[in-house]
Amino acid sequence: MKQMTIQNTWSLRSASHTFREAFTAEQRARLFAAQREYILPKDEIIYRQDDTPHFLYYVLEGTVRLYREGRTERAQTLRFIGPGEIFGYRAALADEHYAANAVTHRSSTLLAYPIPLVRQLIDESPRLMQLIVKQMARELGIADRRIVTLTQGMLRERMAETLLFLRSTYGNPADHHDIGLPLTRRELAELSNMSTSNAIRTLKHFEQEGAIAFVSRTLRILDEHKLRELSLHN
Repeated sequence: MKQMTIQNTWSLRSASHTFREAFTAEQRARLFAAQREYILPKDEIIYRQDDTPHFLYYVLEGTVRLYREGRTERAQTLRFIGPGEIFGYRAALADEHYAANAVTHRSSTLLAYPIPLVRQLIDESPRLMQLIVKQMARELGIADRRIVTLTQGMLRERMAETLLFLRSTYGNPADHHDIGLPLTRRELAELSNMSTSNAIRTLKHFEQEGAIAFVSRTLRILDEHKLRELSLHN
């Protein structure tokens, strides 16, 4: 991953409100002095499964996809990370190697902070500790629910759950019916633990039933109630 230096184009003032308020002015200055900025094209590998973690990453612009590869080398998309979110820290805090791969889903700007500095700031800042614990707890809850769906749900239930998850997480503020994340059928299949061909057929049925529509690569939820009836967690 190539580093591109941008001369003082960013400060913590432009970060998300929650992340910014986790630090004092002195801590922000230390973060700014240590940060690395990466401007990356689509499909750029950020780190690989089993790599040693060295940085906490903050998404300034764009989207990052986390995925795993099993024995069959079939990718399993775990989740997407969007602007204002942090990632790459769980493995470091657990003294483990990365459990998944991280790749840019579209052109993205990332800020990277050395893990030793992050550990220091966690010790100093109760707000940062609270932010990280809250995010990890939220991710664990989502993972628990999705494990049940992906292992016990039928095809339609799995896809419905995925679409509702995407709607709640990446809904477009400008149009609450749209999922503000361009996704291919293959990526929707990976998120739903099914083959691409099954995903295509299931999505086609949802379209015919008036539950969803595709406008270019934008997925639009037309009948959320119908999807909730199909979901295991309605």
